[in-house]
Amino acid sequence: EGVADALRANIRKAFYRPETGLFSMYTDKDVYNVLTNILAILADVVIDDEARALCEKTLAADITDCTLSLKALKYDAMLKADHKKYRQIVLDEIKKDYLPMLEAGATSAWETAEGAVAFGNAGSLCHGWSAAPVYYYHILGVAN
Repeated sequence: EGVADALRANIRKAFYRPETGLFSMYTDKDVYNVLTNILAILADVVIDDEARALCEKTLAADITDCTLSLKALKYDAMLKADHKKYRQIVLDEIKKDYLPMLEAGATSAWETAEGAVAFGNAGSLCHGWSAAPVYYYHILGVAN
């Protein structure tokens, strides 16, 4: 546990930027994204009130969001920080990201929200890791 605590402290020292309240991807320059910040929550670099504050900063910041395949980590971090507060936000984001697939007649989850046009018209229309909403609907009591 002492090694883990030291690692968390070093991560914070190297990547946290107090002026923004966010973690940067790099030690030597300020580049922010959602993934870097949610990993700080999942790794317990920030806990309790700090985790909730980091969720708020991450959601409000104009930074690169996670891809569909990594949204599960984002949702896990949000629910870990404050399950009650972020439950509906997670459900709303799933609806925003996945409803267009359903409206387009998809019978499987796309690799990206853009669908087939992604990656120069090489986007996959069947990606298992993008099917995470099934899990979240279950654990959040939407589907039994």
